[in-house]
Amino acid sequence: MIATLILLLWPNRMIASPVNKWNPDDISMAYTGSSVFRDQTPAELSLTVKSNGKIYDGDGGHFRLVLHVEDVVGMSDCIRIGDGLLNVQYLVGNTTFHNNYTNLVNSSMSLAQVFSVKAQKLQHGISSVNWLYTYKFSFTQTKFGSHYFGSSVYTSKGLKASLNSTGCALPRTVGHWYDPRRWSLGAAPSSTDHVYFSKSVGVTVLPPTNVSVASLTMLDGLLLAHNTTGPPRPV
Repeated sequence: MIATLILLLWPNRMIASPVNKWNPDDISMAYTGSSVFRDQTPAELSLTVKSNGKIYDGDGGHFRLVLHVEDVVGMSDCIRIGDGLLNVQYLVGNTTFHNNYTNLVNSSMSLAQVFSVKAQKLQHGISSVNWLYTYKFSFTQTKFGSHYFGSSVYTSKGLKASLNSTGCALPRTVGHWYDPRRWSLGAAPSSTDHVYFSKSVGVTVLPPTNVSVASLTMLDGLLLAHNTTGPPRPV
């Protein structure tokens, strides 16, 4: 069965009540933990994500690990919120440093060569309206040659570690068309409802059966279905 979204009126015609709005995303990302450490002093970093829906996993990664030693920089690939621990551990462990630092001329090395990294993905806390994602990372330096990577031999500033979303995709939620919590009227639209998607509304999954609405206005968002149809645009 192919899902179809049927529009009974022109999308740009004046909207009359009732108007049923898909509730916009409410997502917060909080980074915490120590950021500068030396020798065998461990570093702890964490990310807590709160949202009003499951995070959509089709956009790529949402955050990354960044490490700095003087002018030496290492960044992991972007990690998706919701990824399992094995994939997170792999991406963090394969963070590569590229540098031309005087003591490490033209050197490239993986984070796993100079750190013991422990990643934790805590249990998602899910209520009727909220999702909670928490990741924790613990770093302990191993010796690089005869010295620790963050020792005074290599840096006067220590090693700085952080989590951020630079260059990564903005997270957005995903929800099902028939989920009443996602609609402003507390129920999925009927054929007489004018449906409105404002900005920052995330992804909506259409059901496998046909749905009909009076009109559809989309300023943002994504409708997922095998086939979505409507009336032709006015000339």
